[in-house]
Amino acid sequence: MAATLNSSTAARLRDLVDMLGNINAEIKMLEEQAAAIKAELAASGEQEIVGSMFRAQIVVSERRALDQKQAKVLIEAAGFEVPMTSTFVQSVRTSSIG
Repeated sequence: MAATLNSSTAARLRDLVDMLGNINAEIKMLEEQAAAIKAELAASGEQEIVGSMFRAQIVVSERRALDQKQAKVLIEAAGFEVPMTSTFVQSVRTSSIG
């Protein structure tokens, strides 16, 4: 931690780290629950299921995307330089210490 932080600021930041870690853990659990529910709904064979508050529609579609690795190979094989973009990204990661 930076030496310029006063003790109350440092304590607040430590609390925020713990809050963020707990929130991330809850989000992970909720995403796992949602994935299991979606899998069960999709496996039902129904196209639409209506609850008392929400409706689920099970839709099958095809998505197509550029195969970036293959495109790079083809571009380079044709003698062209692969166009690239660059951005700076800041992230905050949490991990359990206990």
